[in-house]
Amino acid sequence: MSCARPLNTIMGFAEMLDNGVPGALNPRQADYVKNIVSGAGTLTTLIDDILDLALIESGGLRLELTRLDLFALLSDVAKHSHQWAAKAHITLAVDCAENAGMFLGDDRRIRQVVYSLLNNAFRYAPDGSTITLSGRIVGEDVQIAVADNGPGIAEEVKPTVFERFESKSRSGQRAGAGLGLTLVNSFVELHNGWVEIESENGTLVRCHLPRRIHDETSPQDASKSVA
Repeated sequence: MSCARPLNTIMGFAEMLDNGVPGALNPRQADYVKNIVSGAGTLTTLIDDILDLALIESGGLRLELTRLDLFALLSDVAKHSHQWAAKAHITLAVDCAENAGMFLGDDRRIRQVVYSLLNNAFRYAPDGSTITLSGRIVGEDVQIAVADNGPGIAEEVKPTVFERFESKSRSGQRAGAGLGLTLVNSFVELHNGWVEIESENGTLVRCHLPRRIHDETSPQDASKSVA
């Protein structure tokens, strides 16, 4: 945790500079500060991801399972991601029926899964393209997927796509630290689910989660914790 404190200080002062609190910056200074804010944000996310992975591997992470409405969850994530998509010049579409249904899952971790999938797609989808966030429940199978029409995943990389710090994942393009899909896979497996990837014309990552409940289950009976 100690590594986060100086980083928070850097981010705090950089954001103050970016917001013009000490005074106006010239264009070059403003550009430098924006890069500092962006880099610090990326580093913060990476640190959080590493801590999560360490917690998972130590067996110390516990899921807090609650009743989740699939449509409401995906719509809320999309609402908070539209500005993100706009900055990347990408259209974000949601394909999920309002009555898709309820399932039992850890709200925070499922949201991390979806945000990680979207972040991965935004990184590679070309300008002007559309990324589709979809969800449906088929029997006892809850399916959450993100599809893009980017360059796809190179064949030689597919066997290691879930390994941490894999730096090449899309047709020779660098993918940074490569913890996103590792975390996605880990969180889905914690829910006793699995992840599939299709990569031909673009990439589709689909997470399969056990539904665990039915619509008639009473809310007070559906909240519990699991290791």
